[in-house]
Amino acid sequence: MGEISGEYGAFKGIPFAKAQRFCPPEPVSWTGVKDCTSFGKKAMQVFDGGAPWMKPQSRDEFDEDCLNLNIYIPQKALTSDENGRIKPEGPGLPVLVEIHGGAFQTGSNREHTPKQMIRDNDFIYVPVNYRLGVLGFLYVGDVLGDKWAGSANNGILDLMASIRWIYENIRAFGGDPERITLMGSSAGAKAMGAMLCIPEMKKYVHQVIMSSGATQSIRRKATAQKTGEGFMNVFKQILEKHGCDPVDAPGKLLSVSPDLLMEAQKIFCDNPGNTCMFGPVADGITLPLDCEA
Repeated sequence: MGEISGEYGAFKGIPFAKAQRFCPPEPVSWTGVKDCTSFGKKAMQVFDGGAPWMKPQSRDEFDEDCLNLNIYIPQKALTSDENGRIKPEGPGLPVLVEIHGGAFQTGSNREHTPKQMIRDNDFIYVPVNYRLGVLGFLYVGDVLGDKWAGSANNGILDLMASIRWIYENIRAFGGDPERITLMGSSAGAKAMGAMLCIPEMKKYVHQVIMSSGATQSIRRKATAQKTGEGFMNVFKQILEKHGCDPVDAPGKLLSVSPDLLMEAQKIFCDNPGNTCMFGPVADGITLPLDCEA
């Protein structure tokens, strides 16, 4: 269930997958009519002390289970059924899917309004969330074992799950699954550069718009291992600060509050001259070993 807001129909916070810490996204489903009139949670991130032009944010806006998307449809392409529920009419519209930027550490699918993106054009706008920072791109295979060998690309897997869901379901919202354009800037474009290394992309996306980024953020596995090493050193310090034995650090990765992980991430990423401490990895699992920049 969505709502008409101004000149657009809006379906907010639609879950396209479920996130479990350091694991690939899992399928999600529901029964009955789902209320999609309010935004879903944003990805966990360090949000205090942001840039002065940013709107204030509160902790309850963020959660580990953040895999949701919004769908905005021009009102002129909508009608209402006998129960007052909005539904699309007419031929399928082209679809613009946006991946937000933010150095793979910040941002959400609330960055732009439909008025900013659609204006008076005839297309559907779909901004998506994906896991960020430690929870989306930290390699933990060395400390947690083979089950987590692909953890450095969970954010990319989230994005692949989102476009798969859109391709399979957008027709119900009046969209044409054969006319999906994927766009992003900065980290969003860099994520797309990685996704283009995945053959499955050709099935779901038919054109891309990349701004200020491409494949240059794809790291080698050795770089991901060093990043993981460096984060673990900081994480152990945070555990000690909170009265925990740092010897238990690997296990604590899975059990501590996500706020503690963000506390460690804030210190780890305080590195002048390098805002992108995280990013996709040529791990031979999600991305081919030969696709790093």
